[in-house]
Amino acid sequence: VSLVVNLGLAFLCYWLLGVELNLYAFAGIAVSFGIMIDNVIIILDHLSRSSVGPLPQDARRLNTGRLGGFQEGSNVSPAIIGATLTTLAGLSVIWFLSDELRTQLFELARVMAINLSTSVLVALAFVPALDQFLGARPQVLSKGIKEQGEKASSITAEGAAAPNRIS
Repeated sequence: VSLVVNLGLAFLCYWLLGVELNLYAFAGIAVSFGIMIDNVIIILDHLSRSSVGPLPQDARRLNTGRLGGFQEGSNVSPAIIGATLTTLAGLSVIWFLSDELRTQLFELARVMAINLSTSVLVALAFVPALDQFLGARPQVLSKGIKEQGEKASSITAEGAAAPNRIS
């Protein structure tokens, strides 16, 4: 879902900024596609590690509680923003090329800048909001599996002890 939102926002920005979609622009989309996915994966991993369960119903309703990358004490936001800015700084090399090459690669740089900017926005705002709205937590599932495992081990222990009581 986040990838669709990310590309939707990016194409809206292309339209608003009048980006010409040529071969270089599509190359920029392809190159930045992996970074978009990485940003979302990093946030999802952070959310799954930093949470012990879904938010209480009233916290969800009041839109309070954790907000993914913007969570207090979180090191994820600066990491994602820093990595994205580093990639964008690498694109600045295009300005030092000859006029002909700069003209050809200008759309690539614009598309990548738009895609990476929307990627940070989606990863730090939309993904945590969607996670908060859905309230699904991997830890809840693993906790349930752990409880089932404890029940199974107690049944096995009782079952193993039962023959000794019969004899």
